[in-house]
Amino acid sequence: MKNPTPSLNKALSEAKAEFPIVYASKDVDFKTNTGRSIRFTYAELEEIVNLVAPVLSKHGLVVTHEPGYHEVAPETYKYGLLTCLLHESGEERQAFISLSEDMGNDPKDWASRLSYARRYNEMAILDIVVVEPKNSEQWEETKRKLAKEVRQEAGLVKKPEPHKKGDSSFAEAISGYTPQKSSTHESCVGLRPQNSSDIKILLTTLGFEQSRFDNWYGQKFNVAADMLGLEQMYEIIRAICKVYGTEKNNVGAIAAINNVIIDQMTTGIKLKDALKDWLNRFFKQNKIA
Repeated sequence: MKNPTPSLNKALSEAKAEFPIVYASKDVDFKTNTGRSIRFTYAELEEIVNLVAPVLSKHGLVVTHEPGYHEVAPETYKYGLLTCLLHESGEERQAFISLSEDMGNDPKDWASRLSYARRYNEMAILDIVVVEPKNSEQWEETKRKLAKEVRQEAGLVKKPEPHKKGDSSFAEAISGYTPQKSSTHESCVGLRPQNSSDIKILLTTLGFEQSRFDNWYGQKFNVAADMLGLEQMYEIIRAICKVYGTEKNNVGAIAAINNVIIDQMTTGIKLKDALKDWLNRFFKQNKIA
């Protein structure tokens, strides 16, 4: 009988409620040895870890992976990957998948199988479900809808329903932030004089046109950038990065904006470095030095 894990169960339940959506971001099409064509989409291990690790840490949880020989029954050992979900209370859960220990002539092939096992063990032990279209048409439709939603949020296209008197403003609708009508003390809390330079870095790095940004900014804020607080600056970063990710058809990158860019900035990392990290992780074909 397995040992009860009440503290771990509670922590995992709370963490799962905060997990962001994990999107399938890779589209694979290949032929088997028999000539049959197989096509599927999946989320890479790196993307999954980037999304869930901060949430797990917040709740005193961590996932570890250990390849080697493990006891799967009394005095019975098999080679494979043991994945453990550990809680700060000392409680844990385990998942095991058998692997071939023979690396053959290509160690990279063995490493690929190990990564595959890590990905599926982690998804299983955390009960993660990847949002995955059933076919290529649905995949394209998913990207099309996401692109439309992001462009609406960024003010690049009009919403279907016109605003009526008394309705929430555009800014309120997408961020919960209500622009102040005047520069009151409350609206100036946490001012960041470096906002203007950060916006310039953001637009330059992502190749975003200044006029396009000015049009969106004018709809959302009615004060100079340096009069905004940190949370409003984060809203600007999220919006522009969402547009970039959508135009590159990379939903995985969009889902990771908070975890890769914003979370790094909260630890003191500069926007320029956080952006480079995000681009290098999710747009490797245009790797940033």
